[in-house]
Amino acid sequence: MLIVLTGGLMGLPGSNWQTASGESLRGLRVFLTGSDADEWIPERSSRETARVLEDLGASVTLRIYKNRPHIVCDEEVAEVRALLEAAL
Repeated sequence: MLIVLTGGLMGLPGSNWQTASGESLRGLRVFLTGSDADEWIPERSSRETARVLEDLGASVTLRIYKNRPHIVCDEEVAEVRALLEAAL
């Protein structure tokens, strides 16, 4: 499982992303969050990251929070806690 809170891939939009080995990310579960008001990581970057990871075979859950600045909110923490508890 990969958990990315308030993050995204670093690079130019439309970059040719691939794994180092060229293999698929099939079976990798990804929880990715972003915001429509983050001054550091634009919503388009979070959405592009989700698309790239899906194209590489990962199963992505993307959450875009409304009017949330560049922070990790309580709702994200609660959802990650539930994901980790379920995985254990």
